[in-house]
Amino acid sequence: MQVFRRAPPLARTGIGIMLQERLSRKPRKEIDMPKKEECPSPAEHKMHMCALKKNNMTDEMKKRSSNPKFVCGNCGAKANEASHVCKPQPM
Repeated sequence: MQVFRRAPPLARTGIGIMLQERLSRKPRKEIDMPKKEECPSPAEHKMHMCALKKNNMTDEMKKRSSNPKFVCGNCGAKANEASHVCKPQPM
């Protein structure tokens, strides 16, 4: 008759010890990323590219970005006219 031993719990194996050490470390300090700025023209924002994307208005987005000449300095959206983005910058 053959007797099978149970495998040791994961915590006692080398892998388990490494995981415990890694999980017990203090989390790394988060890097402060620049926050996206607010739109300088909130009254017109509902028709800017980022708002169109948020509202899933893909047909309107395609019309406004068919031949892009401007990029938004806030979110990176590309548009045909400067008035279609929050912070227009020439491409």
